[in-house]
Parts: sequence; C-alpha cells; structure tokens
Amino acid sequence: MTPKRSPRSLTTVWLALVVALAALAGPAMTLAATPNWTGSLEALPPVVSSGAVAGYRATITNPGPSNVSQLSVTAAFSQPYVAASLPDTGPDPVHVKLVKDGVTLADACGEDPLDGPVSCTVGALNAGSTAVLVVAYQTSGTAAAGVTVRWTTTGLGSGGGDNSHGDVLNQFFTEANPPTSFNPSANFDGGFTEEPDESFATSGPFSASNLFTTSFTTEDAFVPVMVQDDTTAAFATCPEGETCYGQPTQDAILLSINEGEPFDALTPFTIKVLKDAVPKGSNVSRVVVVHYFDPGSFDPDTEPAYELISNDCPKNATPTGTCRTVSWDGKTGIWTIVVYLEENGVIKFH
Repeated sequence: MTPKRSPRSLTTVWLALVVALAALAGPAMTLAATPNWTGSLEALPPVVSSGAVAGYRATITNPGPSNVSQLSVTAAFSQPYVAASLPDTGPDPVHVKLVKDGVTLADACGEDPLDGPVSCTVGALNAGSTAVLVVAYQTSGTAAAGVTVRWTTTGLGSGGGDNSHGDVLNQFFTEANPPTSFNPSANFDGGFTEEPDESFATSGPFSASNLFTTSFTTEDAFVPVMVQDDTTAAFATCPEGETCYGQPTQDAILLSINEGEPFDALTPFTIKVLKDAVPKGSNVSRVVVVHYFDPGSFDPDTEPAYELISNDCPKNATPTGTCRTVSWDGKTGIWTIVVYLEENGVIKFH
C-alpha cells in the first residue's frame, strides 16, 4: 500500500510550527551563557602569625570580545576555613578596597564597608578591563582561614549579543591552593598591616635553633609582611672565602614586605645575634652585612646578586643610604646589628 502524502497546506503549517518553537527556544538557551571572564585568588601573605590579620586579593578580567555589565562581588570569610562559604556569613572585614582598571571605586562597597558583609558594585566590566577586590580579616587561633569570593553579573554574556542572567564566577581556595596557614614559630612573624607604622618581630629565647631575632616597623598600611629568621635560602650563599654567622645551617633572615616592592624610604631592621653564632675573631668594626636581593629583582647578567654593607650609619643624622651600626653587650653576649635597607631580600653577616 502506498502511504498517503500529507496535504501541502498541512506540511507548511507543521514547518511553520517547528520554526516558531525554535525561535522561542533560541533566546532561552543564550540566557545562561557564561561570560568570557577569568580570575585569580591570592592570600596576602599566605602564612601569618597566630591572631594576625590575613589579607586576600581576588582578580577578575574580561578578555572580551563583549562587555560584562552590572557586575557585583561579595566576599565571605571563614575560620576554620570552609570552602564556598555563603554570602552574608562570617565576621566583618578590617579592610576593603575595590579597584577597576587601576582606579579605586569609592563607595562601591557602601558608605561603611567594614560594618557588615562585603558586597560591592563594580558596574560594567568592559572588554579588556580588570577589577581587583582586596579584603582583610582579623584571625584568631591557629585554624586555617580563607575567603570565598563571588563575582555576579546580570548583563551581557560571552558574545554575539546574548543576554546573560545569573552568571556567577566563584573563587575559593582548594587543597591544591590552600588558604591562609599559620606559623607558630618564634622565628616567624607576619600578617596584613592594618595601619602605617606597624611593628613586626621574631622572638626569643636564644638557643641553638634560635640564633637571631629580628624587629622592624613598616611604614606601609594594607600590605602583606613576613619576616623569618634562622632559615635557609638556597640562592643566598655566603661570599666565597668568608664565614657567615650561624653557618652551616639556619644562618639567614628572610624579609618580604609588600610583595617584594622597594621600600618607600630607608627602613631600619634590628637584628640581635646569639654570641655562639658569631665567628671567633669578630668585632663590631669588622661586621659586614650581606644583603641578597630577591631573585627576579635584578638582571643577573649585568647586576650583582647582593650588596655588602660595612659602613657605619651617621650617629646624629638620618641615613641617606644603606648602612649599619653594631654593638655588643658584654654581660649577655648578645650582638645588636641595625641595618638600613632600601628593599627586600635575605640578610646574612660575616
């Protein structure tokens, strides 16, 4: 039997219905398109002292081709750390700063961003633009701490004129990229500064495993800071033919202020040294500070990897360049070295 063919008019109606349904389905599929954005999340610094302030930097970039409109961001802190913490949870921050393309967005996080959960309005993030959220929280105890950041847009999606609604870019730490950890050692101090002129110090008592103590005051507010003495640095080898204090192990002091940026002004560091770590024959006039520059901060083909500082600082004037002063307490046997530096790095002595 030959099957009956559909009348031409019925076929036309059926095709028209299919086209109509496809037209209805098309916009619904593009509503959920994800913007073409990328992001990163960093701890500032990654290790802090117990009870210090911990900072975080969340970055989002729109490489284009389309703009992202109506962008907003939230941050939620948790300790003990719980990944993907919900917005409007956790303690209030101690610092909030939102920057877009290098310009701080004043009032984008409310009139008083430190009073309540972090919730900020970025606005449009055009193709090629970057937004950065820096937040900091007071920690307590020694449990791992971290932050969950959510960038949300209700505007244009990844391209082609499609409208995107409810797109979210979640940023939070994982086991492979851990949140803030704590270093309880007396040889370590660090955190995110809350204000200018904040002091940091490692502590005693002196012992075979604690040869140095280091103290200093940083002028910068809202920057990550770490100092660790009695440590090793593979790139910081004692100058050939010299004997550095504390050799062969635990003979270095590591400085990291504002992610390796040069200091705004000469900064004094006070280092106390256990007499047992001082090579025999040393005296206050012969002490040389060996300041190793951070790898990547100089051209190894044309610039030295370290500087030698043996000149005394002026007694009654403000230093104008790197220098050091040395004193020795005959009763305690403790040597005190004050060195003025212009940048981060590793310190040794010979």
